[in-house]
Amino acid sequence: MRTELDSQISPLATRAAASPTPLTLSCSIEALVDAVHEFASAIAALEARADAERKCSHIGIDQRGRSIRALVDLAPRPQRPILTDADITSDEWAVLAIGMADAYDAELSRLLGNAASCVVSDRVNTALQELDRAVAAFAKRLDADERARRRAAEAVPVLSEADRLRAELQAQGITL
Repeated sequence: MRTELDSQISPLATRAAASPTPLTLSCSIEALVDAVHEFASAIAALEARADAERKCSHIGIDQRGRSIRALVDLAPRPQRPILTDADITSDEWAVLAIGMADAYDAELSRLLGNAASCVVSDRVNTALQELDRAVAAFAKRLDADERARRRAAEAVPVLSEADRLRAELQAQGITL
C-alpha cells in the first residue's frame, strides 16, 4: 500500500510545495489527507470486524451480533494527523498521510488474503475509489493553479492612459 500511495501522493506534494503560495492549497491538502484517513479507517474497521468475529465465534447467535458490534465500536482507529502550516508548505503532509495508512498495510493484506467472500474486497475497492477521487481532484487543483500562474506571467501589462502618454513622450525624447 505504501508504494501505491507514495506514487500517487508524493508527486502531488512536491508540486504543492513548489507552489509560490502553498498555503492557498491547504483546503485541498486537508481533503486529500481526509481521504487517506477514511481509507485507513475503512481498513481498520474491516480488520476490527474480522477480529471481533473470530473472538465471538464461541458465543451463541443471539448474543454474537451485539458482542461483535461492541468490539468493533471499541477497536482503535487511525489518528488523523493535524497539519501545521510548515507541513503544508513542505511535503511533510504527504509523509504523515502515507505513514498513517501504511500502519494498516499488513491488515489489508491479511484481510484480502483471508476473505471468504467479495464483501471485503468490495469495501476496500469503494474506499480506494474515494481516495482516487480525492487524488484526482487535488491534481486538477494543482493543474488549474499552474495554468493560472502561467497565464498571469504571460499577460501583457495594461498601461493606464497616463503611463501610455508618458511612454510616448519618452520615446520622442521628452522627459517629465
